[in-house]
Amino acid sequence: IQPEIIKKSEARQAIDDAARVKKEAIDQTPDATTEEKEAAKQQVQTEKTAADAAIDAAHSNVEVEAAKNAEIAKIEAIQPATTTKDNAKQAIATKANERKTAIAQTQDITAEEIAAANADVDNAVTQANRNN
Repeated sequence: IQPEIIKKSEARQAIDDAARVKKEAIDQTPDATTEEKEAAKQQVQTEKTAADAAIDAAHSNVEVEAAKNAEIAKIEAIQPATTTKDNAKQAIATKANERKTAIAQTQDITAEEIAAANADVDNAVTQANRNN
C-alpha cells in the first residue's frame, strides 16, 4: 500500500502558479524600467524558493496549507520599483514649470505669445513622458 501524496505537490503547484502570474504582472508594469522589473522578478524567485522550503519543512496538511498561503501572500505583495521613471517625470515637470515662469517674465511678450509658448512646453512634456 502506498500513501497518496498530493498535498505538498498541490501546494508547490499553487506557488509556481502564483509566481508565474506575478512575473507576468511585473512585466506589464509600464512605469518600471527593465532593471526594476528584473529585480522584482528576482524577489519573486527568492520567495518561491523560500516557499518550497517551507512546504518541504511542513509535517501536516494544516502546516502545508499555512505555508502555502503565507508564501503566496508574500509573492503577491512584491511590486517593482518605479522610482527611475517617476523621478524622471518629476524632473521634467520641474523644468517645465521653471521654463513657464521664465516665459511669463519675458519682457514685451503678449498674453497670446505666453499661451503659445506654454503650449509648446506642455507638448514637450507630453512627448518626453511618452518616451520615458
